[in-house]
Amino acid sequence: VTTLYEFSRAIAATLDPAELGARAIQALESFLAYQSGAILLVDADNRLTVLALSGQGAPPEFAARDREFVKQHDPRVGKGITGTVAQTGQALRINDTTRDPRYIGLRDDVRSELCVPLKVGERVIGVLNVESPNENAYTEEDEQLLSTVASLIAVALENARLYARAKDDAEVKAALLRELSHRVKNNLTAVAGLLYLGLDKEKATHQEIFSETLARVQSMIAAHSLLSDSPRARVDLLLLGQNILSDSIRQLTLPSQKIPYHVEGESIEISARQATSLALVLNELVTNALKHAPPNAAPQLSLTVKRDAQRVVIELFNHGDLLAENFSGSASSGIGLSLIRTLVEKDLCGRFELIARAQPRGVASVITFVPES
Repeated sequence: VTTLYEFSRAIAATLDPAELGARAIQALESFLAYQSGAILLVDADNRLTVLALSGQGAPPEFAARDREFVKQHDPRVGKGITGTVAQTGQALRINDTTRDPRYIGLRDDVRSELCVPLKVGERVIGVLNVESPNENAYTEEDEQLLSTVASLIAVALENARLYARAKDDAEVKAALLRELSHRVKNNLTAVAGLLYLGLDKEKATHQEIFSETLARVQSMIAAHSLLSDSPRARVDLLLLGQNILSDSIRQLTLPSQKIPYHVEGESIEISARQATSLALVLNELVTNALKHAPPNAAPQLSLTVKRDAQRVVIELFNHGDLLAENFSGSASSGIGLSLIRTLVEKDLCGRFELIARAQPRGVASVITFVPES
């Protein structure tokens, strides 16, 4: 009882699985005779991976050699003595390994093996294995003792796993809270900036100002709606483009107007910060296309997303003679285009170009930037 008490104290002093395994093997050396000992854990692929090895005071290269040997033989559930114990959940005591075909030895002089399961409830998470050069080295009492030790190790490992998961969950929640606070602050600042843009438009009607500002805010909402559906706080750029074009056209046109548009390309994930900026940029491009369209002709929009080495290239092409003529090279004027350039060059650290094309006739708005990891 005293031995088990000291053992439980030794392994309870840490919540690091690797250190826990090393302490367990070291403590086990003091009260059970064996030449080599190992704690093996079952991984997701049903392999038995080494948590800890012991050579009863042998130099470090002894354990390193054994670890490499185990790795080369790729132990699995159902394979060998240890694999059988991991599969059945039942202990095995082998009095003469030369007479058991299941034995896969680390060295030729091993004659006895005792292997017991590490169990959490009915689930086998690994095995505890010891070997001796002597035949009939282990008794039934040794098996009971090692089974008790294995239970203590299994409980300690499960506690370590639960602690690590709780710690990770707490860190994730704290990070999400910081990110949420940061987003709210940035978005409120952005909304205020968008409202100030409307104040600069002396010739625009109140309805025009309201519609354009609302479309800008809606584009931010679209980006964050996609973010709320993503467990990794990343946004699919292709899906973002689809949503922005659809929402912006609906917000800026009459119900009777039909604006044809097409979205194609690669699914590329971008960060939350870049998604918000790109949502505003795409909304401004759609707004410009609709505002400068010929009176009797609806624009036709095509959005393409592709990767070029480490960069992402987004192109919104507006089919139409008038737009190509009006924007054939100059993009310095206008609040909308000024906002686009600021967002692309400052927020995205990218490049924005307007390119007039003859065939098909129209103007291409091209955004190039490097996505954040």
